[in-house]
Amino acid sequence: MELTSLLLDGCRLLQKGETRNDHNIPPNANLVIHLELVSWKSVVDIMGDKKILKKIIKVGEGYDRPSDGSVAKEQINDGLDRAIMTMRKGEHAIVTVSKDFLYCYKEFGSISANSVVIYEVELVDFTKAIKYIEFDHTFNDVEKCQSNALRLSCNLNNAACKLKLEQYPEASRLCTEVLELDPSNVKALFRRSQAYLRTSQLENAEADIKRALSIDPDNREVKLGYKELKEKQKQYVRYEAEICSTMLSKMG
Repeated sequence: MELTSLLLDGCRLLQKGETRNDHNIPPNANLVIHLELVSWKSVVDIMGDKKILKKIIKVGEGYDRPSDGSVAKEQINDGLDRAIMTMRKGEHAIVTVSKDFLYCYKEFGSISANSVVIYEVELVDFTKAIKYIEFDHTFNDVEKCQSNALRLSCNLNNAACKLKLEQYPEASRLCTEVLELDPSNVKALFRRSQAYLRTSQLENAEADIKRALSIDPDNREVKLGYKELKEKQKQYVRYEAEICSTMLSKMG
C-alpha cells in the first residue's frame, strides 16, 4: 500500500508540475523511480475465504508444523487454533480472526458485523506427543486421564489438518477415535460431519451435526455447518429429480 501511494503521489506531482525537495518538476515529465525491496511481510489466507489471516513477521525454522499430532491449548478459539497449526517453530506472526470464530466471546455482549480479533503470536516450541501416549497400559489412573486428554487434543488438531488437506477418510477416522473416548465432543462431531459432507455421506453428516447442535446449540460454527448441510441436501434432491425426469423422458 505504501508503494502504491508513493507512485500515485508522484503522478499527481507530474500532472500539476509541483515542487518537491526544491526541484521544479515540469508537467508531463517522465518520472524514474529507483526502488530497493528491503523486506516484505507475507500474508497467508488460512482458509481461503479471508476469515483467518496471518501476517508473518518473522519466518520460523525448519519444516515441521504443529498440525500433525501436536499439543494445543483448547482455551483458544478455533480460528487462532487453525492459524497456529500453520506456523513453524520460532515463527512470529500477526493473526486476524473474523467474527465467525468469535462465538466464544458472546458473554461480553453483541458482536458487530465487522468485529475481528487481532493476535500477536510467537510459536516458541511445540511437542508432537501422540506417538508417546498410544500405549498407556503402564499408566496409573491419573496418568491415563492426562494421556486421554492429550490424545483428544492431538487427534482433533490432526483431523483439522486432514480436512484442510482434503484427506477426508483420515479426518473421519481421527474424529471417531476422539468420540470413542469422548462421545459428546462437539469439535469431533463437527469435523467428522464436515468429512462426511465432503464425501457426500449426507445421512452420517446430518447425524453428527444434529448431535453437535443438541450439545452446543449456540455454537456458531456448528450452525453454519448445519446450514451448509441443508443446502447440500437440497442440491442432491434436485439432482435426483433431474435424473428421474431424464430417465422418464427416455422411457416415454
